[in-house]
Amino acid sequence: MTLSQAANQEATHVQFSLTYTVVNVGSDSAKINSITVNYISNNELVTGSTAELYSIVPHFETDLRLCYLVVRHKQLMDSTMEAFANFLPAYKTRDRIQVGTGTGAATQYSLGSGGTADAQIDPSSIRIFVDGIPTDEFDYNTATGQITINAPSGVSVLASYNYDCGSEVWHPMTVEFDQQPYLDGTYMTRFTYTLPDGEDAQRANIRMRFNRPAGTVTNASLGKATGYTQQFVLPHLATTKTIKLNADWTYDFDSRVLTFIAKKNTALTISYDYVGEQHQIYSWAAGWSVA
Repeated sequence: MTLSQAANQEATHVQFSLTYTVVNVGSDSAKINSITVNYISNNELVTGSTAELYSIVPHFETDLRLCYLVVRHKQLMDSTMEAFANFLPAYKTRDRIQVGTGTGAATQYSLGSGGTADAQIDPSSIRIFVDGIPTDEFDYNTATGQITINAPSGVSVLASYNYDCGSEVWHPMTVEFDQQPYLDGTYMTRFTYTLPDGEDAQRANIRMRFNRPAGTVTNASLGKATGYTQQFVLPHLATTKTIKLNADWTYDFDSRVLTFIAKKNTALTISYDYVGEQHQIYSWAAGWSVA
């Protein structure tokens, strides 16, 4: 099957077939350096080593400076969590201004007034009206600030939108409490950030970044074998197929429990690759204040 057909298919193994082609036989060559597979195991929802979550951007209608973020989560195993705060000014609004007249063909119109294009337009706020009737049949170019629409010849093209919305500046937040345990087995991490004096803003949002770093353990000692079945909880979430241990062993990925048996007094050494555990976020809450 094609790669697009393979997306979201359930499987336990993956094999690739690739075709090499060259133009000049004998002088040209083709080479594949690597293949990367992103997959979801069990009930995980996120693939890859990094995931991010953004909050919406509410308008508080008062100047803000201080931001708190509280995240309740499963205990982090090698994985890390970062938070960033973004502050934006109060935006301006255009309400059904005429940006042009239909030509009967696809035409570009600048969003602005008096011949001057407006800057920092919020694309999600754009509403277009052709001869007073709202329409979704238009395209917006964020680079030029222009819409493209095919409106009948001679009719008005009106636009409503928010502009001067400011640019995103993501300020790293400081960890105040790192993985504080609760009685129910969950953990809490709290972040904070304060804008410098003179940089108040009336809109804000937060961004959370979840990192799953990878690493390698090489020839770590597990002591000496007893000659009987032993168990050991690995300090990292080992990738099963990479485990190398001089004993007969089995490994439970979810619990990190390694079960093994070897001849008595065998000096046990283990090597493996590992990846940070999948994050589990139970809840989060962000708040802003004027000081």
